[in-house]
Amino acid sequence: MGRKLRDEDGGGIDPRAGSDDLSGLPAGESANDAADLLALAEYIYRCRRIRDEMLGADYFGEPAWDLLLGLYIGETRGRAPLGNLSTNTALRWQSVLETEGLVTRRTDGDAAGSNACLTAKGHALMRDYLRKAGSPAP
Repeated sequence: MGRKLRDEDGGGIDPRAGSDDLSGLPAGESANDAADLLALAEYIYRCRRIRDEMLGADYFGEPAWDLLLGLYIGETRGRAPLGNLSTNTALRWQSVLETEGLVTRRTDGDAAGSNACLTAKGHALMRDYLRKAGSPAP
């Protein structure tokens, strides 16, 4: 990838900016590639929030996609942004995505609850999507 994305102010977004922890990269994936994919995911997420603010989330809600995108970002950033998802909606779609093998629950050692995280299949799906979305049109 290696190209700069435009943010809402027209400035460039450095795909490697803020990508501190890229540990656990799949075999054959470089840190630059992982940083580019993360930057694209964050850009898509930010665009979705702008759209929600301007047009209302009721018209364009895609909770499963918001959950996948948020988890992809959150596993690198340490916190998954979940947009306007209510707890009930997030849990309902987490269950659906678990059934599809895209998400699993990770129990924290000292926490009473559990957190959602992407499975290997979920990561692969998101990376493939982001690579295709970030490529120039044919």
